[in-house]
Amino acid sequence: MVCKTGEAVACTPVSDPAKVQKALGLWTAANSASRTLALFDVTSSMTRFMASTGTSRAPLSRGPPSDDEQPETRIPTPVGNRA
Repeated sequence: MVCKTGEAVACTPVSDPAKVQKALGLWTAANSASRTLALFDVTSSMTRFMASTGTSRAPLSRGPPSDDEQPETRIPTPVGNRA
């Protein structure tokens, strides 16, 4: 393949249509306009122990980790950005 400047460009064909669709979906989502409102509860009630869960409210506000995230290393997701 040749680019606009006339230089040769190496190409690697992708034979998995699912990977192509995923990449296109991510590209579309990343380039879509969006508006986000993030709200953070910083009151002392977020540190209150909850016997039913064995933890405070703060970790619960992050939501469950995704399949490829480790709970102790993930970045908390603001409430307004949850899918």
